[in-house]
Amino acid sequence: MDKITEHRLNIDKSDSVIVKALEERLKNAIEIGLIKKEKGLPIYNPEREKIVLEHIKSLVKDDRFIEPIQKIYQFIMDVTKDLEK
Repeated sequence: MDKITEHRLNIDKSDSVIVKALEERLKNAIEIGLIKKEKGLPIYNPEREKIVLEHIKSLVKDDRFIEPIQKIYQFIMDVTKDLEK
């Protein structure tokens, strides 16, 4: 097996984990959205987004990936807000 194929297989494995985690995250976001509606709370919570991004930053082990991962998470949170509506 060549190196490209090996890395692509590793990416495929990572994608399986990521998709499963994203589905779980989105299911929870939908539930949170329902609770927010019941309680009359706003969907957008800038303080929570700040906390999430800081938490994500603390999880990243390679500093080269902090900014790209935070951008990905910002997109995830934007999509999540749409699902919570």
